[in-house]
Amino acid sequence: MDRINMPGQVYEAFLPFEDGSDKGFHGFVPSGQWFRDVYDSLIESHKDSFNQHTAMLTARVCAIDHSHKLAKHIAKIDSVPIFIGLLTVTNDKGEIRVCNFVASKAHSQFTDVLKKVKASLDLYGHEQPQVFYTDNMSDKGMLEECFPSLLEDVIPVEKHSALPLFSIPTTITPIVLNSTQSIDNALRAIMSCLPESSGQLVVGFDSEWNVDVSEDGQVQGKAPTVVVQIALKEQVFILQIGQQTALHQLPQQLSNFLFTHASL
Repeated sequence: MDRINMPGQVYEAFLPFEDGSDKGFHGFVPSGQWFRDVYDSLIESHKDSFNQHTAMLTARVCAIDHSHKLAKHIAKIDSVPIFIGLLTVTNDKGEIRVCNFVASKAHSQFTDVLKKVKASLDLYGHEQPQVFYTDNMSDKGMLEECFPSLLEDVIPVEKHSALPLFSIPTTITPIVLNSTQSIDNALRAIMSCLPESSGQLVVGFDSEWNVDVSEDGQVQGKAPTVVVQIALKEQVFILQIGQQTALHQLPQQLSNFLFTHASL
């Protein structure tokens, strides 16, 4: 059998596709699943090296977050996912420092992993974390417990007790409207402020609607708009339009306003 010689290595040449010997392919066409299994086996054979490399990375500035996409592809038991998310901690170089599947977002699911990060940083002579970015402020106490370095040379900001309480200025008048007629009347008054010649009318605009959120925090759907807020000069109109949107019938003047507003 022909062989290919390389420095320090000797490899057997690939046999013909139709070869029917014990080492031949017998016309077998590998599937995508077969290639994936081969790749997975290769990665798993280097698992210890990957873990060692990850354990030796720095973690001076970190970001922590949960991802819920990959967990959907993990095996389920009686149609119930084993894990709800993947906890990931990255350092300031964008390197993954922690990658851990969790059954819930409870802190008990990953405090042990974070404490092992602290131990590995000490083991390899790295600096302990100075900053941690998170989108969940309830993580603060847990992170400070796992990494006491986050408390070093930090002067807590006082609770804003010295600041005056926020209150609506007496010159501002909030007006709550819910009937079609009252909403139309209010919008006529607003539209009457449009300059007759070319020009613009600047208003504050906001809208609110309910959303359907799953246990893992993902938005699964949303309901129609139920509240529209329009601020003009010293008046704030709070338009409760839940009944109208449920019937797919916006007040006519509100429709006119939205069309004009969009055109401008």
